[in-house]
Amino acid sequence: MASTVPQQDMTTSITATLLRAARNLTACLDAELQESGLGVDHWLALDALAAAAGLTMAELQALTPTPGPTLTRVVDRLVVQALAYREVDQFDRRKVRVFLSERGTLLHDSLRRQIEPVEAQWAASNRRELSDRLASPLRNATGPSPEPISAPHAPRSP
Repeated sequence: MASTVPQQDMTTSITATLLRAARNLTACLDAELQESGLGVDHWLALDALAAAAGLTMAELQALTPTPGPTLTRVVDRLVVQALAYREVDQFDRRKVRVFLSERGTLLHDSLRRQIEPVEAQWAASNRRELSDRLASPLRNATGPSPEPISAPHAPRSP
């Protein structure tokens, strides 16, 4: 797997460097997921659901960088394929929780084993360039560490 980061190119913005690397990883994951008929958004949802005992759509959206309407279609497809199911929240009947089914858990475990080597290979082929590119501005930084930046949330409809 070829590196996605130009070597010794410190004129490229950190944003461009990270986005290029992330898109390369996404393409590698898409290729690995192709046989299952799922995409990266499905994998992100499966992975988040595997780590939790039922999530609301808002919680699932917070754990995946998937826009709301897309996430609804992703979950719909997981439900149709019997990989996940929805239940009304036992404490707040206005909420619906999404759970991974037994079939979804088995698929997640299988895909996890397939994806781990792809992630490891991607990390190995990009580690040096990403590390060098990210470390450069950090060496020049002074003062206290800034607060972490979180992704902006779209305003909710009433």
